[in-house]
Amino acid sequence: MAQAFSSNRILQKLLFLQLILVFFQLGLRHFVDSTLVRDICLILAIVISLLSARRVVPRDGITGSVWLYLCYGILIMSIHSLTGASVVSSVTQFRNFFLPLAIVPISKCLFVEKSFRLKLVKFIFALFVILLADVYVEYIFQLIGLSRDVFPWYPFQYTHIYRFSTAPDAIPGAINPEQAPILGIQGWPLNTSATLLGLYAFVYPLIMDTSSKSNVFYFQNKFPWVKYLWLILVAGALLILQVKMTMIAFIALITIHVFSRKGKVIKDVILISTLFLLVAALTKDLWVEIFQVFSDEFAEGEMDYILSAETLGNLFSVFFSGSPIDLFFGADFSHLPNFENLEIRLLVFTLELGIIWLIFYLIINIRTLRIGKRLLKKGNLETTDSLLVKGIQLSLITYLIDMLHYANQMYLFNIFFFGVMLALMSSLIIQNRNANSISNSSCL
Repeated sequence: MAQAFSSNRILQKLLFLQLILVFFQLGLRHFVDSTLVRDICLILAIVISLLSARRVVPRDGITGSVWLYLCYGILIMSIHSLTGASVVSSVTQFRNFFLPLAIVPISKCLFVEKSFRLKLVKFIFALFVILLADVYVEYIFQLIGLSRDVFPWYPFQYTHIYRFSTAPDAIPGAINPEQAPILGIQGWPLNTSATLLGLYAFVYPLIMDTSSKSNVFYFQNKFPWVKYLWLILVAGALLILQVKMTMIAFIALITIHVFSRKGKVIKDVILISTLFLLVAALTKDLWVEIFQVFSDEFAEGEMDYILSAETLGNLFSVFFSGSPIDLFFGADFSHLPNFENLEIRLLVFTLELGIIWLIFYLIINIRTLRIGKRLLKKGNLETTDSLLVKGIQLSLITYLIDMLHYANQMYLFNIFFFGVMLALMSSLIIQNRNANSISNSSCL
């Protein structure tokens, strides 16, 4: 028992450390390559989990799908290595897009402990606040003409992302560092906005909760109006980052929330609309400038070079004329012009990882959403856990909307966060079943 308790504490600390490392990864890598430390932490957590004396936990419907996903990752790593891809690139692909979900079977037993679930929620909220504040700080630096190179992810990205002319793999028309947009901690507006909205969607039900039963964010109980301030600040940050797909996901998030509150739809629509109109009126000059920049970029046809008929035609021609192995298990298409820069990232992942990968990815997301709906329908969850389930559902939905274009859920912090949400949902299933077992046995 003591050994299990000790291993749980170690695994909890390793989980927090991994999340910190991937969240600040780009800034840290400007000084030192933290990727190795992150990998060591994950591998160490896997080893400790395997060596720990753990009782068998009930099957939850999510972990099984994740195990199959990991096994598939090992399979295509082997297939790609044997069919011409370098071993290093195949292993890196597995490390980036499959291995992070190993935290699901590792962490789900940790989250059965309610106190740790609450710690995690507060930790995620802290990351959300840091990311949100950073967007505004960088924007202020830009407005007053201060160099944003003091933020370490800027100089790092100048030489590591193809969008900058100073990068070795710069694309035609890449921008100079002096023209850099607001990057955010995640290193580019697309990534930062998706992460910001994913984190906000996760804590959104807890922030918007007007009861005192959840006891997660105590200040919300004393200052109920703060929840609307967060809403406005997030909307402002998304306008600063100017990512269209994330704005669509944000609107979807608000719409789902408003129409899920039975009997309060009209009140919420009026209140939220009034707040946004008031803030817009007070800061109209700022937003007029932002929308002008936004419309100019849209009119320039910035995606012409990656969505041309020639590029997509070559892509599909090679894909469907390839072998069945390439079709189902993916292949290396990097030799095609502009393939790595194609911004329909879901298509890129399907081509590289195979149609089977897409099926697994959809199964995991759909199954998690359905399980969450089932847990809420039963109505026997505590208030905080019920809000957690809603937060997981909302976050997954925002990431799925983004997946249609940029697929940020598969990158850096987001795929680790994806694993955390799956582990949380698994733990709530286990806890719910344990509670039902105790209830049934007490009736005998």
